[in-house]
Amino acid sequence: MTGSGMEELFRDEFEYEGPLELCGGGPSAAQNRAADSQTAINKQLADVAQQNENYTEAQRNKTTPFYGDLMKNGPDYTNAALDYAGGTNARAYAPARAALLQRLGQSTGLPSGYRDQALTDFDEQRAQGYDSNLTGILADRQAARERGAAGLMGEAQQANPLGYYGAATQGNTSILNANLRKPGVGGIIGGVLGGASSAFA
Repeated sequence: MTGSGMEELFRDEFEYEGPLELCGGGPSAAQNRAADSQTAINKQLADVAQQNENYTEAQRNKTTPFYGDLMKNGPDYTNAALDYAGGTNARAYAPARAALLQRLGQSTGLPSGYRDQALTDFDEQRAQGYDSNLTGILADRQAARERGAAGLMGEAQQANPLGYYGAATQGNTSILNANLRKPGVGGIIGGVLGGASSAFA
C-alpha cells in the first residue's frame, strides 16, 4: 500500500509456483454460491428418486403376485365355469331339475318312458347351454391371462427413478464442467491498474 507521497507502507506477497494461467485465482464467490445451490438441488433430486423407487417397489410387491397368477391361471372363476358336473352350470340348472323331478313325481298315469325322456331332454338342454358358453369362458380366460401379462409389463414401465437420478447427475456434471473464472495475467494486471487508479483518486 502507498500513501499520497507514493511511499511504500505495507507489502504482503508470496512466490507462486504453478501454471501461469491459474495464478489469478479460482472460482468467484458467485460461482461458489451457484455450485453450492446446484449441489443442494442435486441432493433433493436424488432423495426424490430414492423415495419414488421405494414406493414403486412396494407397489410392485403387492401387485406382481396377482398379475403373475392371472397370467398363469386366468380368473378364479374359470375352473368353476368349466366344471360341468358341479360348477356354475350345474348349480344354475339344479333348481330347474329339482322342480322337474317334483312335477314328474307328482304326476300319475304318465306314458311309459315319459319320465326318462323328460330328464334326457332336460340334460340335453343343459349341455347345449354349457357348450354355447364354453367358447366365451375360454376366451374370457385368455383375455384375463393377457391382462395379467399386460399388468406385469405395466409394472416394468412404471415411473422409474432414472429421470431423477439423471437430472442429479447432469447437475453434478454441470458443476464439474463449470467455466470457473481464472483471470490469469491479464486479470491481475487489470486489477493492479484498477487499484492504482483508485489510490490516485
